[in-house]
Amino acid sequence: MLRAIKYELKPNKTQQSLIKKTCGYCRLVYNIMLDKKIKAYELDKTKLSAFDLMKHTTLLKNEKTFLRDVPSQSLQQSINNLDKAFKNFFRSGNKGFPKFKKKGQKDSYRIPSPCVIDYNNWNVKIAKIGKVKIYKGHNKQIDGVIKSYTISHTSTDRYYISVLYE
Repeated sequence: MLRAIKYELKPNKTQQSLIKKTCGYCRLVYNIMLDKKIKAYELDKTKLSAFDLMKHTTLLKNEKTFLRDVPSQSLQQSINNLDKAFKNFFRSGNKGFPKFKKKGQKDSYRIPSPCVIDYNNWNVKIAKIGKVKIYKGHNKQIDGVIKSYTISHTSTDRYYISVLYE
């Protein structure tokens, strides 16, 4: 059974900027690929799959070299989120057509690999960011296999990690 625990992070200034950059770059890739998918369908009724979009991401990384500064898994996950949004739209018409993401609204990114949590020092090792401190007030500890984690940034400038484990 899958469960999740959410911890509040205490990143330093450089880690905060890296988290914000990663959220922004994932939003950028999502919006570019949504635009590419819409234009391909309008042009010649071509339906681009998530795999096709991931190939475009590789080309996009060569064009926009700053995308290499963030974990590639987070960029791939944003494309998977876009693909899931389209599948939900076509399955149930009550969900709206996928929209372009805006800055400051639900800024987050997900990495589908385990993170390392050190409860002795109260920190977590995050890909391409390093060790980030966790607030000690959270008494729950993970006793299972970590599947993925999501880093989120709120408009009140607070940072969280949500860890999915089995």
